[in-house]
Amino acid sequence: MMSAFNIPPDQVHELHAHVRQTALVQEAGASPWASSLLQEFQSSTWFSIRGHLAEVKAGTRPGDSLADIVFSFLFAAVLKRLRQALLDAGLSVFLPWDPSWEGNLDGPSSSPNDSLAPLDVSWMDDLVILLWSDSPSQLVEDVKFAAETLLDQCVKALLHPNLSPGKTEAVLSLIGPGSRGLRSRLFRNPQPGIPLQPALHPPATLRLVPRYKHLGGVLHWQGHLSHELKSRIGQAWQAFRKHRRAVFYSPLVTHREKSLLFQSVVASTLFYGAGTWVCDDTSSLDPLRGALLAMGRQMLRPTFDREQSQHVGAGRVLAIARLSTVDAEIHAARLRHLSTVLRQAPAEFWAILHHDSQWFHLLRESLSWLRASFSRAAFPVDDLEEWTRTACVIRDKPQTWKRWISRALHLDRLTALWDAEVAHYHGLFLRFLLTHGAHPASDVLTCEQAQELCALCGKSFPNLRAWSHHAFKCHGRVREERLYASGNRCNICLRLFASNFRLCNHLQHSKSCFAALLAAGDPGEPQPGRGSRKYNSGAEQPCPAVTAAGPVLARQEVTYVPEAERPDPATLSALEMIYAFPEEWPCFQDLLEAVRAAFCKTCLQVSRLKATAAQWWNNLHEELDRCDDVPVAWAAQHLRIARMLLQVDFVTWLAPTPTAHGPQLSTFRDAAKVLPWLVFDLVQFPSPQPSSEDTHWICARSPPRPSSVVEIWDFVSHDSCFADPGLLDFDAWCRSRNGCVRGFSLIGLLPSLQCPPATRSYKSLQEPLQQLRLFADIVRGLVLLWSAGRPAFVIAPSIACGQLVFVEHVLADSAKMPFLLAAQVALRPVQMALCNGCDPCRDTERLFESELFEAVKLKRFSLPVLGVPIPHIKGIALKSEGDLTKTWPGPLSVEEFI
Repeated sequence: MMSAFNIPPDQVHELHAHVRQTALVQEAGASPWASSLLQEFQSSTWFSIRGHLAEVKAGTRPGDSLADIVFSFLFAAVLKRLRQALLDAGLSVFLPWDPSWEGNLDGPSSSPNDSLAPLDVSWMDDLVILLWSDSPSQLVEDVKFAAETLLDQCVKALLHPNLSPGKTEAVLSLIGPGSRGLRSRLFRNPQPGIPLQPALHPPATLRLVPRYKHLGGVLHWQGHLSHELKSRIGQAWQAFRKHRRAVFYSPLVTHREKSLLFQSVVASTLFYGAGTWVCDDTSSLDPLRGALLAMGRQMLRPTFDREQSQHVGAGRVLAIARLSTVDAEIHAARLRHLSTVLRQAPAEFWAILHHDSQWFHLLRESLSWLRASFSRAAFPVDDLEEWTRTACVIRDKPQTWKRWISRALHLDRLTALWDAEVAHYHGLFLRFLLTHGAHPASDVLTCEQAQELCALCGKSFPNLRAWSHHAFKCHGRVREERLYASGNRCNICLRLFASNFRLCNHLQHSKSCFAALLAAGDPGEPQPGRGSRKYNSGAEQPCPAVTAAGPVLARQEVTYVPEAERPDPATLSALEMIYAFPEEWPCFQDLLEAVRAAFCKTCLQVSRLKATAAQWWNNLHEELDRCDDVPVAWAAQHLRIARMLLQVDFVTWLAPTPTAHGPQLSTFRDAAKVLPWLVFDLVQFPSPQPSSEDTHWICARSPPRPSSVVEIWDFVSHDSCFADPGLLDFDAWCRSRNGCVRGFSLIGLLPSLQCPPATRSYKSLQEPLQQLRLFADIVRGLVLLWSAGRPAFVIAPSIACGQLVFVEHVLADSAKMPFLLAAQVALRPVQMALCNGCDPCRDTERLFESELFEAVKLKRFSLPVLGVPIPHIKGIALKSEGDLTKTWPGPLSVEEFI
């Protein structure tokens, strides 16, 4: 045994003394008889293999469950001695603590007087030790002491620690003064580590790694969540591809069956441990949303084929595939984790949560999501209104809590399905109106003035970033530094960086190094950049840039001109060719067009175009001074053009009618916000011809009553349209020359565009969805008939769509009109009595900042009252949630609407 554990002979007496101590089970409270029985079970045990007897001199039988019990006692004793040794040495994380914090989301107002030390967390033989220190160098010493103590305690218990790669390693997060130099000394080696000299264990090395995978989760030295998400996404795709051909991509499997298997196989992998995630912002979850959307598109067969699924909106993809959104899944995972924390977490874990407090903030959002899911479905739960009652349900009725979370996810999917259908209706209607001449108001989609252009493609761009994106995607342009950045080392200053990306940044900011490389003139192929699967940002490497030793390139004193300010040689060469052949351009206009074509041969930013023009001006003057036999008219024309190039606006000159590169309008995402702001000045419907038909066609819920005006009605009910959508053939009606008047009644279809409140299942949602789709088809078809000059009319009830059109008084500006502000405050009771309760002192703009509105468009203006300009505010607001089916007796103020 001494040889197997490499224990030195002089340490035998210490090991004997440790073994002769009281049995661990007796220290835990077991009787001497139970301790003797456990000892008997571990001595001279036997088992049989294929009729042959095998005797075990010590320990437990292979596969015996007693081994887990023995190891638990043994490892618990190791951790107890380790914890005490580290606390005696002052090594731990001491967090403030108050007993009232346990089970409470809000800490006390006064500062606590107690503290806790959450030192270690273990799961069977997987152990994590948490340490912090006041300085980076002291933290390294503390980690070394803790590792040596752990190895010695394991050897005393005859446990052999596994120091192989991926097993026992340390993740150091060094910050503060001196951390950069310390990271440079620790991580400059290919295999960084801390040398250990324990008392019993042989000398060893503790490996230092930038990240560690512990119990399926990824711990990173910077605390980023991106590496954990990347690991989750990779494993989820692996599980998805395993069943894609047989299940997810099969047209024979229903959406419900695909969803059930996806939740059990893929979603369980994708959102493993999501309840513990702390996200700084919602954009950090975009990779997760992209992966879920890509999987959902492959699950749409047989409803959509592969090509059609690429043109379906994101919300509709998840709704049809019956998948919850990423935000809803994370809310549910966080609430499930809350159940475990509330019922099993020790006080040390609550101290960590209160010290960080970010998880509690996210938990409150998850509880609000749970309450909102139930309230939208008219399924109120009183126990969710107060935290104390919610905590009692979690502790006393865990199955009820799990059932609530599952039901909330189900209700959220139903609401998402309805919202996706409404967004699809809005998107199609917006697309139809835009193709028939409608356009958004000028102040809705603000478009920046064009500052850059691609003369080669005839496109203009609002800024340099947009131009750079186009130049890379369409013309393969990259930053000039990337062509001279080879590997990870700068050949001028010999600084070694963590990645090629950081080397490029170094060359971009170190003009002397890049100027020397540029003078050497040895460009190469650029390394993979952002967006490539092979891209390496360098975040994996804690080591900062270090300087190597060796031969360097000789620095040359050269005048470095940044690429953005450097003339383009190809354009200058083209201008020189034009100057050399005067007979090919007999008139000035032809010459000007040739110069313009020379500038349009390459994709350049405006700064390089100006630098090229300035350089051509200098070259032209030098050439005219050197050569005297140039025709005067030819020289005058070139000087005139060169002078014009110094003053011209290249954006308007090279691209007089550029392809607009303004803000992109998403058809389905932005439709609800853009529809109220459409301008119909250019929309013209032809006047329908008088009808000579005796029969008129109408689609309604019930047959119309006989009338003296129209006696014969060709009636089609809503139920018939549900059964046979082909009855509404708007295209054929537009092509037909029949002058039949067609009427549509929307009464009885939808009271509101909000999700029906009593929806509990997909089956109960089918009828409202049919009504919504018929409503959308009639609205779009009606406008199509009008655009074709066909007579048609519609009978529509008042529908609560969540839109508020308002005009209200507002307070005057205290800086510009202080006297009017004082008068408004003084005369407030009089105005409220005369103006039917209109309050001039109400802060309308602050009310519109409420989360109840998803889009608000405000505009200030003044109306003269008795010769005094009174400030007003007007606009439109779209309400996102709330009871919109309620009827009101008259006009609403903003407060009443909220």
